[in-house]
Amino acid sequence: MGSKRILPFLAVGALALLALPSLAFGADLVDDPDVQGKLPQSARAYFAEREAEYQAWANGRAQRAPSRIVDAPYRVLTTTSIMQRRNDYCVPATTAILDRFARGSRSWTQDQWASYRYGGTPLWTDASGGNMWVMAMGLRDRTGVGYSFSSGNSATSVYERSVYGIVTKGRPVAYGVRIDADKWPNYRFDHAGHIMCGRGVDWRYSNSIYVDDPYPENAASPLGRGSQGGDTFGKKTYARSVIAGGVVASASQQVVY
Repeated sequence: MGSKRILPFLAVGALALLALPSLAFGADLVDDPDVQGKLPQSARAYFAEREAEYQAWANGRAQRAPSRIVDAPYRVLTTTSIMQRRNDYCVPATTAILDRFARGSRSWTQDQWASYRYGGTPLWTDASGGNMWVMAMGLRDRTGVGYSFSSGNSATSVYERSVYGIVTKGRPVAYGVRIDADKWPNYRFDHAGHIMCGRGVDWRYSNSIYVDDPYPENAASPLGRGSQGGDTFGKKTYARSVIAGGVVASASQQVVY
């Protein structure tokens, strides 16, 4: 994979990251430990209801231990890969991927999603990147699909929420991750914050998670890192431990599911 390269970043306020040309991220609340304190009451109440539904499902799943290995969950959804137009557009691009799955040709473009606001809070800004709870609320409002949002996830929770969203609900999910190039097979640079679509879980192949990644690290500058970058864009497969570890490594450990 070549030697590991570390991309520089600046911290502003509560670890909100500036959109530097060399970074591929939608960071802001991905790395903001105070995300719950920023939720408006309407979103807080909605997410509390969705969390209760998830917990009921998780408790039932724990009580129904699979009797055979074939009972283990696997499902891979067909998503449309969308390359992010800018190196800091991973949030609107990933939202567009989930929207395309839900609404097909009626879905918004990443540029339209980049200008979306919920209650005055933007999905994305030049100064601070992207906001995943706004992604969940925007998808709910625009598509009618009851997406939810969770922060502070453990590695187990990341996988269980993936199973809940992809297998049980039949919709792709989104991960806010910190990428360590030593642990991510296709990446050659570290990325302080990045957001990508999760489209499948599969116990049959090393507990794999299938993703649809909007970022092309090997694209020409300023979008990517040219020939020094890795083959990251589109439909890729990672071990469950890589995805869950990337989510847990981010300060707020966020999943939209």
